[in-house]
Amino acid sequence: MRRSVRETHERLVGCLSELTKLRPIGLLREDVLGKELGFRAGLSHFERTLNLFYRLSKRNLAHIPHAHLQAIAAGAEKTVDQFRKIVSFTGDGIENPQQVRDLLIDDVYRSFEPISEDLRMVVDQPPRQQKTWSMSTIFISALIAAFASATITYYSSFNGAVADKLLDALRGVGRP
Repeated sequence: MRRSVRETHERLVGCLSELTKLRPIGLLREDVLGKELGFRAGLSHFERTLNLFYRLSKRNLAHIPHAHLQAIAAGAEKTVDQFRKIVSFTGDGIENPQQVRDLLIDDVYRSFEPISEDLRMVVDQPPRQQKTWSMSTIFISALIAAFASATITYYSSFNGAVADKLLDALRGVGRP
């Protein structure tokens, strides 16, 4: 199972690497194909699809359940394949290249909703915050712990009830 999760994660990371390198304006290909055969009609579809994957690439993928990760990876692979077809499209040897171009654009358009359903629950959540401790926080915490320990030791030799109250108070320090 671990291996399968790791392989799925690696597939997804590979796709995200390829997708985040693409720029929607670069997919128009009017410089190579001309305005009549270029992909300008698909620009808005390319932008929203790539934006979704850009946002996903900024998220921590480690917490995603494996089944959901597989669905996301499959969508990413399909999207990579769609954009590879667009990038390699020349129109040569095709009877109706405008129709094929339109089908490639439509494929990206139709794929957006199912892919976005899988991705939205990940990209719409705020990034997880990791607690970071500065050296000064660690130093102050150590000083407080040393002082508390000395205080408890002192009071426990005279009055156990006071020491118990201090220990109870310390157990609550640092908890939300």
